[in-house]
Amino acid sequence: MRHKLLSMCASLLILAIQDLSPQTARATSITVVSVDEDDPSATVNIFDNSPPPALPMVTIAANSPDASEVGPTDGQFTVTRTGATASALTVNYAISGTATNGTDYSTVSASVTIAAGSATATVTVTPLVDELTEGTETVILTLSANAAYNIVGSPKGFKDLGPPDPASTIGGNTGATLGAQRLIAAQYAADLWVDLVSSKVPILVDARFDAPNSEHPDTTDPFNSLDCTKNPPVIATADPTTYHGNFAKAPKKNTWYAQALANSLTGNDLSTSSDIRAYFNSSVGTPACLPDNSWYYGLDENAQPDQFDFVTVMLRELAHGLGFVTTVDLSNGKKLGGVNDVFSLNLKDVSTGPTGKLFSQMTDAERLIAIRNTGNLRWIGAKVVAAHGADVPMYAPDPVELDFSVSNWDASLSPDEIMVPFYSGANHDVGLALQALEDIGWTLDPRPNGTVNVVATDATALEGVDTATFTVRRTVATSDPLTVSYIVSGKATNATDYDTLSGTVEIPAGESSATITVTPVFDPLTKEKDETVIVTLQADPASYTLGFPSTATVTIQNNVVKFGAGAAPVAEVGVLYTFDIPVSGGEEPYVVEISKGAPPAGLALGSPVITGTPSSLAKTATFTIKVTDQQGLSVSKNYTITVLKAVNITTTSLKNGQINKAYTATLKATGGKKAYTWSETSLTLPASLTLDPATGRISGTPLAQETYNLTFKVTDVLGGTDEQPLTLTIN
Repeated sequence: MRHKLLSMCASLLILAIQDLSPQTARATSITVVSVDEDDPSATVNIFDNSPPPALPMVTIAANSPDASEVGPTDGQFTVTRTGATASALTVNYAISGTATNGTDYSTVSASVTIAAGSATATVTVTPLVDELTEGTETVILTLSANAAYNIVGSPKGFKDLGPPDPASTIGGNTGATLGAQRLIAAQYAADLWVDLVSSKVPILVDARFDAPNSEHPDTTDPFNSLDCTKNPPVIATADPTTYHGNFAKAPKKNTWYAQALANSLTGNDLSTSSDIRAYFNSSVGTPACLPDNSWYYGLDENAQPDQFDFVTVMLRELAHGLGFVTTVDLSNGKKLGGVNDVFSLNLKDVSTGPTGKLFSQMTDAERLIAIRNTGNLRWIGAKVVAAHGADVPMYAPDPVELDFSVSNWDASLSPDEIMVPFYSGANHDVGLALQALEDIGWTLDPRPNGTVNVVATDATALEGVDTATFTVRRTVATSDPLTVSYIVSGKATNATDYDTLSGTVEIPAGESSATITVTPVFDPLTKEKDETVIVTLQADPASYTLGFPSTATVTIQNNVVKFGAGAAPVAEVGVLYTFDIPVSGGEEPYVVEISKGAPPAGLALGSPVITGTPSSLAKTATFTIKVTDQQGLSVSKNYTITVLKAVNITTTSLKNGQINKAYTATLKATGGKKAYTWSETSLTLPASLTLDPATGRISGTPLAQETYNLTFKVTDVLGGTDEQPLTLTIN
């Protein structure tokens, strides 16, 4: 089902959901298998709610690119890996080029092994001497994909090796690459559903980041209905890959069930294919599609107005794949194969007249009317009605919107519900979608408190200024409080570097989250490095299950008073001077004093500023400023204020000019700080003469015989000025 929000490259999400019984431990895992266009065999596996182990990233370079039969001289490639080097790593590559392997050069194998303890290995190309006169030939090595490593620059989607999104990192997503962040956000959303619905059969989700078909018309995907041209654009879609009916244990005969639901009901996997097909728009944020927007992969529901919260979108699309969708063809009102689907059995037109009946009992023509009967097509399933207190209107606009009508709540339920056709902000609460899935046949997880996870929602604290915050969430808000245990570690010491953390936090009754606040303790250590605080949740099988992430980190930044960079500005005799002393940190207000020397004559110290007007006696001076904060911590720094002489016009007379003959004269000045700006303030300079303000050059052709009394002014870049009266005689 499309999400009217304003693509993971062929990746698979497997939600392994098992029933919980008194005799059975519940094991939930998510496996993401990314099959990218550029990397068809690479896989990443995530088990036991843990992030994927970091794979080495591999590059290849021709460090000796020129080989020759003369000599002969060998050529050489170097293969480099990142990360741990404790074990050997075999890297595969394809060999191509105009030179023939084994004929033009000694046989080169299709792989090289980087030895344990080493980060590099070399591939040597040794030319074979022949008698042929031939041109230059090439040898090309292209790295091949392998599950043991990633190739720098090639994977996309969930395996994109680009840098992580900084905002998402602040939002608690610790992925080291953009692809890793997508994996973590996808797993986080999947964990929320895993904890709410129950099935013995793993649920396989074929998901991908992709561009709309319009951007790659030569390789269109018939299931890709992403669209950047619609208003608003379609940024995500998902559907069940197929439907089943009349299977063993089917609650209703002659009724379609989404494959994941059918598998759950019968207890067997009815198909080896994936259960859900989902697409996410990889063009978001490009010039072709919502250039002012972006995806947000944080886990803290803190997406900004110009960001699309990926967890929210993933939650919604998974719900569609789990069965929150009708199979009715909205273009003609016909049922799929003439058979009802279980979703439609919960719909009714509540208006009076011929369409005032169950959706499943209508004729095709009546359904075409009902799907445009805004406000009257309602969900009447008992679980939703009980939770909402009334039946719920479905999205039924007129004219019909083929990709959004019926299979969404009415837009009036936004922003509280995620199953609406328009994205309206971050929301990690599945809301009435849970009861809707129960109405169509899903069994809900019987555990009262669900899964618990922790995210650093404010990951930075500053000594003496502000705090950092962890947020502990549970997937099910109940009428009972929940106490969650945790241990604290990191470089910072509990009860020494920050106020004591007790090791437990209580999520209040009816609430889904609680916070742990890290309040730093100010200390006098001026050279102390930033320190970390790590909270790791502890398992309590009787009360909750640990979700992902179960650990989070905040940083306490050392907060001491310090001077900023930069020197004191230059001063000029007679010009007002201000120097704001660059000091920050510590606890204000500061005590500022001059501990050695003195500023130039005419300048005085404020707090923290030096200001005044240098007198004629002022000279360049070096002095020491000492700043002490309210904790008694002090820092000192030497400053030098260079004093320039006042700007002064040195021209004392102008040469005479002659009528109708070209005239030039240049004014001169010294002192101050160049560049100078010249002006004639008496406004009596003849119109036929001009003054260049940048050079002080007077030029032109006098047209009248006269004597002019003029006043010239020079201004330097510090604001210093001088004026000089001069007489110009034209004979």
